[in-house]
Amino acid sequence: MVQFNIAIAVLSMFLLLAKATLYLLPIYLPVISAFISIVEVAIYAVSLKNQSTPDHSYPAHIISGLPWYLSKGCSYADPANYGFCMQARAVFGVTCVMIALFSCYFIWSVVSMWPTAAERAERKAHKQSDIELKRVNEYSPDNELSREEIWERNRQMFLNLPKTPNTPGFGGRGGGMSPMTPRTVAFTQLNGGAGPSQGMGMPSTRQQLRDRFGGGGDGRVPDAR
Repeated sequence: MVQFNIAIAVLSMFLLLAKATLYLLPIYLPVISAFISIVEVAIYAVSLKNQSTPDHSYPAHIISGLPWYLSKGCSYADPANYGFCMQARAVFGVTCVMIALFSCYFIWSVVSMWPTAAERAERKAHKQSDIELKRVNEYSPDNELSREEIWERNRQMFLNLPKTPNTPGFGGRGGGMSPMTPRTVAFTQLNGGAGPSQGMGMPSTRQQLRDRFGGGGDGRVPDAR
């Protein structure tokens, strides 16, 4: 009996975690709740029956009714067995409470199987919305096109999308060119290409100083001293 009580306690914890998971999903239907609750009522009823059977452990003192620790209390127990007597009575009381609790769960689950007026109205509204959506899809222009025609139409729409504009402010035709990163400039000059100041029409620093201070034709900048 002790092993059976431990087993149903572990099973109850597992079913509690399973019910919490089903409730959060949410797929914890009333029929599932009723089935789990009736199973829990059954196993705890078996435990209660085993705890309330007559005590035949001592052939010389056979008790036909409830065990002595339930019918007469723990006042007759030895001091060494008083704690065990209280534990047995506590287990019996907890079993009764669990049977009452799961019985309430079962009754509430059975009652919840019948929808209320608000639930009926909500289901009717969802059903009407699904019917209207189905009618709209039936009159869709895509139903008159084949799969190849739909694919070609989508391809043309993709090709006609606006292209990404170039970065402005770098000159060039149309007022825009792709920006040049420092790495691009370095590799271009190493390969013998024109740098950004030569290739994009940007004046060099020496040209700017010559235009500002009026340097000679030899390109030398006058001494600032």
